[in-house]
Amino acid sequence: MASYQISVHLFGKPSWEMEIDETSEVDGQTIRRCRDELSERLTVAADIIDKLRSRSPEGTQILVGQYEVICYFDDFESAEQLDSFLRDSIGLTEREMEYLDIAEVEPEESEE
Repeated sequence: MASYQISVHLFGKPSWEMEIDETSEVDGQTIRRCRDELSERLTVAADIIDKLRSRSPEGTQILVGQYEVICYFDDFESAEQLDSFLRDSIGLTEREMEYLDIAEVEPEESEE
């Protein structure tokens, strides 16, 4: 059995979001485009988190990171099994699945 970390990216530094370097000049249109993209991404992220909160097994951790929300799932035999669980049991759509980064988490070694 394996543990997995699912990350749902929320936002980044302003220069990342606007796809410019930190010393570039910026105009209002660039900021409005960034606002629209952020609004869409955060709306989808909120829908994902609502589904994860309401349909995940008891004890599932859903935590905030620096730029993302992180959810940990234990006891899956494979990434494919987790994928099926997210689609079938949690009810994530294909579009919502595109917003996820899924990584297998190595078990922590206990100090003896």
